[in-house]
Amino acid sequence: MKKLFVTLILPAVLLLGRAAPAQSHDPTLDEPLLDAASTGNYPVVQRLLENGAAIETTDADGQTPLLKAANTGQVHIVMLLLDKGANIEAAGNLPEIEGRTALMEAAFKGYTEIVLLLLDKGANIEAADRHGLTALFLAVAGTGNPHIVRILLGRNAYTEVKDDDDETPLIKAAGMGRAPLVKVLLEQQHIDLEAKDKHDNTALLAAAAGGYAEIVKLLIDKGADVNPQNDQGQTALDIATDQEFADIVTMLKEHGAKAKPVKPAPADAAPQPATPKEGDDPKPN
Repeated sequence: MKKLFVTLILPAVLLLGRAAPAQSHDPTLDEPLLDAASTGNYPVVQRLLENGAAIETTDADGQTPLLKAANTGQVHIVMLLLDKGANIEAAGNLPEIEGRTALMEAAFKGYTEIVLLLLDKGANIEAADRHGLTALFLAVAGTGNPHIVRILLGRNAYTEVKDDDDETPLIKAAGMGRAPLVKVLLEQQHIDLEAKDKHDNTALLAAAAGGYAEIVKLLIDKGADVNPQNDQGQTALDIATDQEFADIVTMLKEHGAKAKPVKPAPADAAPQPATPKEGDDPKPN
């Protein structure tokens, strides 16, 4: 039914030619506008706006035409909508991505041109979704486009933002094995190498746990502490040893890493009787 509705409306709109100025709102054009923005149909979006479609109309998930266009990589539609006055900070309401703006969506999906366009138009680089995630964090956690990460850092994006697990962008990139992103993040003078997530894992611990030797080396070369412990008392060397990541074990030892110290038995502890071996006669009392 939806396709039939759109099929009937769009040809009629395109035949209208130039619309009269100050066209009143026509709610029947709102749904076609959302569809055209999402699919990148520039002439249709233009005509719908001229003939009364609401530029801030939303679908059931709170997605505006601008959000639809940014989410699907339609850079020319994004430009048109911004030129027509679309709210650059509009955000959807889907539970998992509630609060994400067009900039966040474009950063997450890896659309470099749209990210640049939105930033140049004044998008808030530190806007956060319901999980506290900013465009920088989403750029790292999404498609992992290093060009976008570099662009955001070049615009002074805050590097120590944390998600629900207290992971920073650096911890997230290290734990995902994204060496190109780690390299870009480590270029920042004040990046916190020793930030910890809710389990006290640093970026080095996260990289060691994933077996990412290149990232472990990058962090060590930058000066990361090789002996932090997580909330289980494990060091990076403990983790790499348990996982049999021989190259990481060697690298850590070369830089002075230590295993978790084994607690000695108390000096005044009573000696424990030996467990009788099978076949031994029990000693008489």
